[in-house]
Amino acid sequence: MGRRVQRTGCSSRAAAALLERSEVPVISATRLTVRHRRTTAVDSLDLHLGNGVHALLGPNGAGKSTLLRVLATAAPAVEGELKLLGRDPRRPAERLEIRRRLGYLPRGSASAMPPGSRTCRTVRPSTRWNEPWIGSA
Repeated sequence: MGRRVQRTGCSSRAAAALLERSEVPVISATRLTVRHRRTTAVDSLDLHLGNGVHALLGPNGAGKSTLLRVLATAAPAVEGELKLLGRDPRRPAERLEIRRRLGYLPRGSASAMPPGSRTCRTVRPSTRWNEPWIGSA
C-alpha cells in the first residue's frame, strides 16, 4: 500500500499522487538574487525542495516574504535561475501554468476574507483539482 496523504481542509488524492510520483523538484532555485532598489533582499540563494512540508524561518528583514513573493511569481528575481514544478516563471506561458497550480495568500490578505472562512476553501477553487498545488496557507 502507498503512503496515505492527508491535508486538513484541502484534500485532493489526485494532486497528492502526482506530487508523490514526481521526480521534478517542486522548487529549484540556483543563485537566485532579488533586489529592492539598492537593497539586496535575497542573495545568491540555492534551494531545491521536493514534495512535503517545508518551513522558512529567519529574523525580520531576512528576505522571507520577498522569497515567497518570487516563488508565487508575484515578483521577479534579478539574477539566477528558478524552476517551479519544472517550469520557468520568466516565460509567460509557463508562468500561467505555475499560477494555475499555485495558492498564495500575501500577508495582510486574510483580513479581506469572509469571517469564518478557511484559506483552502477560498483559494483552492480557483485552481484545478487534479494537479499538484503549492500552497502558502
